[in-house]
Amino acid sequence: MIDRGRIGKILSIRATGKMDHRGGGEDMLVLGTHLFNLMRMFAGDISSVWGRVSVGGRDIEPTDVREASEPIGWIAGNAVHGFFIFKNGTTGTFDSRRRENRDGRPYGMEIIGEDGVIAFNERASKVTLLEEDTQSPWEIEQVKSAVELDALDLVAGNTLAIVDLVKAIEEDREPIASGRGARAALEMIMGVYVSQLTGKRICFPLADRSHPLAAFRQSL
Repeated sequence: MIDRGRIGKILSIRATGKMDHRGGGEDMLVLGTHLFNLMRMFAGDISSVWGRVSVGGRDIEPTDVREASEPIGWIAGNAVHGFFIFKNGTTGTFDSRRRENRDGRPYGMEIIGEDGVIAFNERASKVTLLEEDTQSPWEIEQVKSAVELDALDLVAGNTLAIVDLVKAIEEDREPIASGRGARAALEMIMGVYVSQLTGKRICFPLADRSHPLAAFRQSL
C-alpha cells in the first residue's frame, strides 16, 4: 500500500510496546527490537534519538538498574519514551509503560503519511487504512494481511524467517531479518538509555559500544 502511494510520503511512525508487567525498559528490549526493525524497514537508518527513561515519574537512578526477568542483560525504568529521527527526515516514537493488567493492546504500530495512516497490531492480522479525502471525512478500510495464516503464532513467524534466510543464501542477498538489522535495533535501544543518562540528543552510530547501564550501575 505504501509503495502504491496510498498514504503518500511517510512522515512519522508511532510504535507502542506491549505495556504489560514488563513495561518500560524490559518491554523495549524484549519486544521493542521487533518494532525498531519494522521502523527501519519502512524508514531506513536512524540519525539520532532523544530518550526518557523513568521510574514512577522520576529519572532513573543507579539503584534502578537490574537484570531483566529474561536472560537479556541490564534494564531500567518502568516507563520509556524514545523520539527518533531517521536519515531521510522521517520521525518515529516508541512508548512503553508498566501495567499489571492489560487486554492485549496497544502493542503495534501506526505509519503516518501525508495522505493517510496505516495501523496494524503486532501480528499484522488486523491492518487498518485511513485515507484522507478533502471531499469527505476519514474513511477506514479493513485490509487483509499480506501474510494469511490460520494461526500466525511465534512458530509460524520463526518459520517465515527461516524460509527467508534460506532464500537469501540461495539468492546471495541479505535476509529481511538480518544480523545487521538486529544490531541496529539494539543500538536504538542503547541510544535511548544514553540520551537519558546524558540529557542530550544522541547521534548514531554510538561512539561508545559498551552497555550504558553497566557504567551507570557502577556509579553507586
